[in-house]
Amino acid sequence: LEDGIVYRGSAAWLRALRNLRSPWCYLSHFDWTPEFIRETVYNTVAANRYNALGHSDNCQRPNKAMRARFLHSTAIKGAPTKDDAGASIPPRIRRRLLIIGCGPAGLFVAKKMASSTDFEVLVVEPKAFFEFTPGILRGMCHPEAMKDLVFELEPVLCDDLGVGYIQGVVGELGSNRAIVRRVGGNDSILRLGKAAEENQDVESNMLVYPDGNMKSDTVEINFDFCVVAAGSAYTTSNLWKVAAPSADIEDGAANGAGGANDATNHDPYDMQGRIAELSAEHSKLERLNQHRSARVSIFGAGLVGVELASEIRHYFPDIERLSLFDPMPTVLPPLPESAQKYATSFFERNNVELILGEEFNDESVSDAETTSDVVYRCVGVKVNTPFMPKETLDGRGQVRVNKAMQVLLDEK
Repeated sequence: LEDGIVYRGSAAWLRALRNLRSPWCYLSHFDWTPEFIRETVYNTVAANRYNALGHSDNCQRPNKAMRARFLHSTAIKGAPTKDDAGASIPPRIRRRLLIIGCGPAGLFVAKKMASSTDFEVLVVEPKAFFEFTPGILRGMCHPEAMKDLVFELEPVLCDDLGVGYIQGVVGELGSNRAIVRRVGGNDSILRLGKAAEENQDVESNMLVYPDGNMKSDTVEINFDFCVVAAGSAYTTSNLWKVAAPSADIEDGAANGAGGANDATNHDPYDMQGRIAELSAEHSKLERLNQHRSARVSIFGAGLVGVELASEIRHYFPDIERLSLFDPMPTVLPPLPESAQKYATSFFERNNVELILGEEFNDESVSDAETTSDVVYRCVGVKVNTPFMPKETLDGRGQVRVNKAMQVLLDEK
């Protein structure tokens, strides 16, 4: 690790050589060698190092000079101990890890880090539940599937894994501090991990409440490491993905006052509210299926639009006219031609109308809205990064990272 950048393999070895005395430091100049040659040599040496150099069955005890090079103490909990030289080893202090977002990536990190005795983990997520987004269209068209797609976060994160969880949205993120607006009003969840609740080797300043008021809508989180796993959302609909509420202090949605969906009056950040929201959409399609002469139009023939059209046609076969619009000349533009042909053939066999190669303009949208009973918009994906410092984002609002997935600052 050098200047915030992680090096691996031969690159790490050559970087380390720079810090050695002459003549070993001159070997670092081999960094001009092509990577595939360097890695081949490195892997060969690594695979045969025990045969060439031998090894010991016991680990070397670090002396006082060596200990300063460790990232953290190797001592166990309890009173300080002394090594042979008489130097004391301080007790371990847990590092504070903040995870922003609890989709598949955030949950994976929380699960992997939960067993670590070196970290106190805290997750921030506006929803009170986990949702398997790739299956949500099936859940809308077939409500019985929802039981396999969602679960409450608090018992899993706090009780099973033992990590902390705040139901909220990050409004501001710095190098070691985050400002969080709580979601859910009086029912908002805020729990620390088991180690923090028991006050075991955890710094007491991880959470700071304004004026000491623990019921405040705003919480300040101090951290040592942060994982950004906030995901993305659609600009045209919150149905496929629940969009994060605004973290603006003046916005009532952030503190639970306006969290409900205006169209359905269901709270999308509560699991039962989310299920009710999708069930209401299912009931709408069921009525159209019985009506038979109905029309459903879908704008966007990407992954979501194609899957939605397929699910509707499968579960509501009596909807007379199902139209799929896209400005590209084919469905599934990012996928291989074989996938495009397969999907096109499926739609032709199942009476799905494809209107492709025409731009979404006011006239086409207006015509579809006039002649359709329901219009679904599956376009306009955006990343959830409004809380990130501007110098960490590229022109598309995406976070700039290196090969080790570490956040980079804009050099400009």
